Amino acid sequence: FEICFCACNFYIMQLRPVPSSHNKMEATFRWRSAPSSQIIGRRRVHLNASAAACIRAAADPLSFPLLPQQDVGREIRQRICREHIAGGYLYLEAGSLIKRNGPDVFHRFRADSDFVYTTGCYDQPGAAALLDTETSSLTLMVEKQPDHAAFWMGPQPSPDELAENFGADRVCYTSDLGAFLREQARGQDIHVTNAAAKETIRAALSGTSSASGGPSGSHTNDSQEDNKNNGVQSNEMRNGRIIDEFLPRVLQRCRSQKTDAELGCMLAASKVSREGHLAAWLASKRNPGSHEFFLEGAFTGAVLSAGANDLGYPCIVGAGPNAAILHYEANRSQIQLGDLVLIDAGAEVRCYTADITRTFPAGGKFTSRQLDVYNSVLAVQELAISRMELGAVWTEVDAAARNLLLQQLLDLGLVKGSIESLLEKRIDRVFMPHGLGHFLGLDVHDMSAEGMVPPQGAQLAQGNVITVEPGIYFIDTLLKKAANDAEMAKMLNWDNISAFRTEVGGVRIEDNVAVGVNGGREGPEGVLNLTMAAGVPKAPWAIESIMQ
Repeated sequence: FEICFCACNFYIMQLRPVPSSHNKMEATFRWRSAPSSQIIGRRRVHLNASAAACIRAAADPLSFPLLPQQDVGREIRQRICREHIAGGYLYLEAGSLIKRNGPDVFHRFRADSDFVYTTGCYDQPGAAALLDTETSSLTLMVEKQPDHAAFWMGPQPSPDELAENFGADRVCYTSDLGAFLREQARGQDIHVTNAAAKETIRAALSGTSSASGGPSGSHTNDSQEDNKNNGVQSNEMRNGRIIDEFLPRVLQRCRSQKTDAELGCMLAASKVSREGHLAAWLASKRNPGSHEFFLEGAFTGAVLSAGANDLGYPCIVGAGPNAAILHYEANRSQIQLGDLVLIDAGAEVRCYTADITRTFPAGGKFTSRQLDVYNSVLAVQELAISRMELGAVWTEVDAAARNLLLQQLLDLGLVKGSIESLLEKRIDRVFMPHGLGHFLGLDVHDMSAEGMVPPQGAQLAQGNVITVEPGIYFIDTLLKKAANDAEMAKMLNWDNISAFRTEVGGVRIEDNVAVGVNGGREGPEGVLNLTMAAGVPKAPWAIESIMQ
């Protein structure tokens, strides 16, 4: 069969078992020049089972389809209600517009991620939601706009339209919150995520606020408010309580384990992000001497044109030495022809973000040293992904990756000594000071009950999506610190480091990997690399071929 693998530039012609091998596949590739679509090369390679599974997933666009939002939301709300055994009503807020500058210039609104997770609604500032845990019934509340807002902002969706779009059982206005609580939730506990939401509920019940989609007025000390509002709670709620202890943990636990429908959103975000990365590569090749912000613009324009609702986080576009700045966002430097360019960028689809990093040669061809470092990072990433399976201990995956990283640094001639002694002095942290990865979802650093990164001893669970992003960087501050430590300094080959530092800067390769997918349907251990399934190339020859 033949499938498009990345934006009409790189195709798989055939996938078949390798003779006398049980765990390898043979793929014949061809790539085309854009925009003429002239075939300019072919290559036959052997793939391991994991890579072949990614190709099969890319060939099957219905593996994780983008389902209607109302269906996605209902499944998630039913899960939240099952997990929230404390009962009662759950109250969430979308948040308010954030001022950018001046009296009336605001950032584009994007709702709080917990609110998006529960409702699917992300573009209604000031909105709120109440979820009945007994029936999974959703009441969506939005701010009522004045008549003149229509000719300033355009017509707003009606309550009926919002109910249809998001599968809400009822849509009303935030000014109705107090009446709803008194009439529908009397005697029920109201569970919230923070102290500000507590104040909103109290204000609505006391009648001191006409709208309650967000915090109203200034907040006093929470314990003082508890004493002040005891009468309100007992009289209006008939002994129902306002509680913020349970709901955050429930949402963290649920959000860390993605449903198939959520994976469909994340795969769609990865496919859209692919268009941005490829556009940036080609912009670099076709516009020598351009600036980093030019590639940022190419990425942003491509993903928005492809259907993203926004970027998941600010683009990192670092050329040459800027590739060694981990969260570089200035994006102002001019790109030199021999630079490596690191782009860490991802788009959102329905607020689920991809988080993809690729490093490529600005001129379209890796130098020998650049290729050596790139292949070293790629080997570490492939090892880490091969260790990921349901029940795997993340810290053990990280440890295996760091062992191989040090072996690669030894092979490159950058460090000296045994792996044990290098680990003891934390030499790996000189070249890769960050962790191996983090949870991913509605936030680029997504949540779980244990935090943004699986803690010591934590096992990978069904539905976890984690980034795998090793790197090798030549960071001046860390190298200077190591040079001032006598024991660390003698473990480093300074002549080779100087040569690599000038030519490389930094390399990171980042994919997004889902664990426990469909009981293993997508691979022997149920692991799906969403980034590769979306067709984002990372083999160095594939990158060079696309940029020719």
